[in-house]
Amino acid sequence: MLWPEWFPVYNLQRILTIKVDKEQETNPKNKDVKIAFIIMRFGKDGLATNIQELTRGLVKKGHEVSIITSGFKEKENQDNHFFDALKEEFKSLGVRLYYFTEPKGNPVSKILKSFSSLFKIASQLKRINADVIHCHSPNL
Repeated sequence: MLWPEWFPVYNLQRILTIKVDKEQETNPKNKDVKIAFIIMRFGKDGLATNIQELTRGLVKKGHEVSIITSGFKEKENQDNHFFDALKEEFKSLGVRLYYFTEPKGNPVSKILKSFSSLFKIASQLKRINADVIHCHSPNL
């Protein structure tokens, strides 16, 4: 055992382990996995590119990808073609986008809104029934 049972990382590893059913063990061609990415928000940055590349590769291998996000960092006075192209590619790949409200405001308001957002994310994860949850959000 790498970590003691009470240590959070060990429990997290156990919780996030890919579920493999008997059919997948006996039929290696049936390897499609449901994957959920949780991203606080998309910006014009490496995170968006990373998710885009991962999504392309995973969908190409036959996996089902869903993305839970608070949205895209679009601004009125900037060229938002990047975000439009990203949304269009996700749509063409069959990726489902789910949204939650990003917590904003003073610290107390942020804490309250964070709980609300976490409940929304949890309900979306339940609906998706993902085998793998990949989180890219430092605040969650």
